[in-house]
Amino acid sequence: MYAFDRLRQIIFMITKDDIAKGYDKIAEKIYVSDTFYNEVMAIEKNWHGDILDAGCGQGPILQKLAKFLKANPKSEIPNPKQILNSKFQIRQLVGIDISDKLLEMARKKVPEAEIIKADIDAMPFADNTFDFAVMVDVFQYLCQEHERNSGVSLRGVPPEASGGTTKQSQIYEDCFAAARNDGKRNSFACGFANALNEIYRVLKPGGKFIVTVPNKNWLLFDEYIKRRKNIQPVEDHFFTFDEMAGLLKKHGFKIEKYRGADCFRYYAPYHKYEMWLAMFFPWMHKRMKKIIFKAVKAV
Repeated sequence: MYAFDRLRQIIFMITKDDIAKGYDKIAEKIYVSDTFYNEVMAIEKNWHGDILDAGCGQGPILQKLAKFLKANPKSEIPNPKQILNSKFQIRQLVGIDISDKLLEMARKKVPEAEIIKADIDAMPFADNTFDFAVMVDVFQYLCQEHERNSGVSLRGVPPEASGGTTKQSQIYEDCFAAARNDGKRNSFACGFANALNEIYRVLKPGGKFIVTVPNKNWLLFDEYIKRRKNIQPVEDHFFTFDEMAGLLKKHGFKIEKYRGADCFRYYAPYHKYEMWLAMFFPWMHKRMKKIIFKAVKAV
């Protein structure tokens, strides 16, 4: 029975080409508030060197970083050894995605960046290339065990909450277990593990990985799940803080900083007051809609 189930998964699995075409169709409908992107930018005070945006989408993060690239033309960039002592001395911006439409939009929005069609699971870069890797609103979609038109939920929520069955939920659990326990790449491994391995590989020693995930412990999670409509071509997974922290540590990263983002109970413009309160009640960060992690490649 197990072999049959695995064969069925292979036959009906959504391919990367399917996913890319799916994003082509919704490319112009994707929207995330600028306030959230500003929160991502704020977690790092010294952007510098070579920066990769893995899953760059329409290019909003690259666009914000390009402002500092413009302020520091390549001819004025100091010796790489001096960059660490210079604020916002960015040498190169690189973005990758698998959607042709999103790549087209990113190239128009950020002509200063090098925008490449590439898969996060197998990036065309040498080891130890980047000082920073950024992955914003992407990681939760990277589990490869999606089934085409099967109604399978990979949200990591109880079956009764997602509308799925125990067997359907197990597909994701197998994937998540692979990411926790399997440090090696394999053809049927979870995309979470493969992505973290690749990010680790292309980062320089001491390089920083800034990644966001939707939070399963968000204060309004249950209410949100009941009413939301997911337009993405694949399902997403909501992580607890401990789940994501565990994955990062398992794959060679040391968490330097984290913060909640987007919403505790209210969105912008009132969200800024929530962030002010979180300075006095740090536990609030782990109950916000999204969590931003800044992790360092350990050596």
